[in-house]
Parts: sequence; C-alpha cells; structure tokens
Amino acid sequence: MEHLMKQLTKDKQGHVNAAIQSVRDELEDERKLRKWSETLHRKPARELYETKTNLVNAIKDLEKERRSRVLLEDLCEEFAWGIKKL
Repeated sequence: MEHLMKQLTKDKQGHVNAAIQSVRDELEDERKLRKWSETLHRKPARELYETKTNLVNAIKDLEKERRSRVLLEDLCEEFAWGIKKL
C-alpha cells in the first residue's frame, strides 16, 4: 500500500513538472515572438517618427514663407499707394 502511495505521488509530481515545463516553454516562445516583433517594428516606427518630424518642419517653413509673402505683398501695396499719391 505504501509503495502504491509513493508511486501515485511520483506520478502526480511528474505531471506537475510536465505542466511547469510546458508553461516555461510557452513563456520562452512568447519572449522570442515579442523580441522578433519589436525588431520587425523598430524600423517602421523610426521611419514614422522621422516622417512626422519632417512634416512638422515643413509646415513651420511653409508658415514662415506665408508670413513673408504677406509682408511683402503689404509692402508692395504701400509702395503702389505711395506712387499713386504722387
């Protein structure tokens, strides 16, 4: 009887160990997949950041050019108005 109890305990322990190893294997697979995914998405994320930065800079440049154009147009109108008065 005692031998039978020991055998059952060993069997249960074997199942527990197998379950633990299965979970460990799954975790390792998940780590590998996460690392692969991060590597895969790193370049597009960097390119997106650079594109966004370039877009913001281009918008700033366009706004500066617009303000300069408006100032130049106003100056030209003032010159034209001054010439008309002469």
